[in-house]
Amino acid sequence: MRNIPLLKAFKARSALVLRKTGSRSIMNWYKKKHPWFVLGIVVLALGLRLVFAFSVPEFTGPDAYFRLRQVESILKSGLPLFIDPFSFSGRTQVFTPVYEYVLSFFVAALGPTLALKLIPNVLIVLVIPLVYLISKEITRHETVAVVTAFAAAFIPVVFSQTVNSVVIETLMVPLTFYLLYCFMRSSEKAFLYQFIVLAFVVPLVSALSFFVVLGFLVYLLLIKLEYRHQNRVELELILFFTTLVIWVEFLVYKRAFLFHGYHAIWQNIPVQILQGYFAQTSIVGAVKGIGIVPLILGTVAAYQYLFRQKSRELYLLVAFTIAATILLWLRLINLSTGLILLGSLIVVLMSLSFRDFFAYVDKTKAARFKKLFFAGFVLIMIATSVIPSLVLANQQIQRALPQKDVDALRWLENNTPRDSIVVGMVSEGEFISALARRKNIADTHFFLINNPDIVLDDIKIIYTSIFQTRALERLDKYRANYVYLSRAKQELGVDHLKYADANCFPLIYDTEVKIYEVRCHMLAAEVSP
Repeated sequence: MRNIPLLKAFKARSALVLRKTGSRSIMNWYKKKHPWFVLGIVVLALGLRLVFAFSVPEFTGPDAYFRLRQVESILKSGLPLFIDPFSFSGRTQVFTPVYEYVLSFFVAALGPTLALKLIPNVLIVLVIPLVYLISKEITRHETVAVVTAFAAAFIPVVFSQTVNSVVIETLMVPLTFYLLYCFMRSSEKAFLYQFIVLAFVVPLVSALSFFVVLGFLVYLLLIKLEYRHQNRVELELILFFTTLVIWVEFLVYKRAFLFHGYHAIWQNIPVQILQGYFAQTSIVGAVKGIGIVPLILGTVAAYQYLFRQKSRELYLLVAFTIAATILLWLRLINLSTGLILLGSLIVVLMSLSFRDFFAYVDKTKAARFKKLFFAGFVLIMIATSVIPSLVLANQQIQRALPQKDVDALRWLENNTPRDSIVVGMVSEGEFISALARRKNIADTHFFLINNPDIVLDDIKIIYTSIFQTRALERLDKYRANYVYLSRAKQELGVDHLKYADANCFPLIYDTEVKIYEVRCHMLAAEVSP
């Protein structure tokens, strides 16, 4: 009987310990569930992307068909097509083939269509967990990081421009973000070594590595202007990366710079299409591409932490945002690439404004409505980012190469001599090479091409001239055998060749797409010695 009070006390103590331990376990589970939310966002974004990508059999834009040919060459010979027999009827290509080798590994296992639609989408959604990690690093707030990851999954320009296109940004953007994350944690040896490895990889992927260099240099400038002390490790890493990028890119593009001079910066793109390719960004275009909520909150955060609170640890993201803005303003990167970089960075900066807003709400009488504010913010994000992403993605899918063009190009492959040269619009050059397996006279890669402006003028004359002799002069100049008429309807308003007749230019394929054979040639006067 004497032991009963002791037994009761023991039971009470055990219950108290159990409650505390259980509470702690629940809290630990709550903290660990955030990565599962991020995984759910990744699965949702990837699922939606694949629904769009596999809703059409072909790809949007010529990049996919250029890389399809490079992958086929790698699988066949182990090397990409640096000497391309089809582009501009035969020329040397200048590019870094790391992305093509990555794709070829998966194409060998999955097949070309499945791999080229799946792998770019898988690569670009890796930005979501990286944004989560970076946001968590700068805000120290798990929930804010999850919301930021959700915003990163549905940046309209990123979602739409990469959903059905095999563009280099699908690999370069995740690499850049992971490089930044490793740099942020460079005080830890594991991340320091990873940064060094990535410093060798990034320049081999794309010339966009110069954007990373510019971002780091702007970061050094901001630190120098605000702080006297410069972190020695950071300085050495930046100088190492900058030197490595300049050396690698010089080796890759040395011939292009010697051939074109400073015009190589603009990739030797003809003046006729340079204005649209490196277009200036309007406010409406930025809002449409990035989303109004991330754009406003990200801009506020950049201003707040650059001019008022001056947080050293956030200067890195602000510096890269400034670098992307400078490149867009100077037209050194095309509009699509610039908005992809700018949008991804601004979304991360948005997390700071989001955190500060709810920290302020906690200090006011409106704190009890915090969950309502949070739900409202998510609904606004869905309305201004998720829905526009889906709408723009659907528009991109509608621009995929239509079946009528595929049928016409396959007909060319099966019914024309292998050494034939086909005239097409510049935007059709890669389609002619990849699907018809025939030489084009122009495509979207202009390095090491003399006077590309003249080539574009000649193509326009071939399609629009009313004089047969004028068109024949250009056709003979490029030894063209066929004229392919499809996109010329939209780009030039031409639905048939006005000078064509049954003798010199018989219409040998007549559907929505037309193909003319060139049977006549200009007579060259022979001059006796």
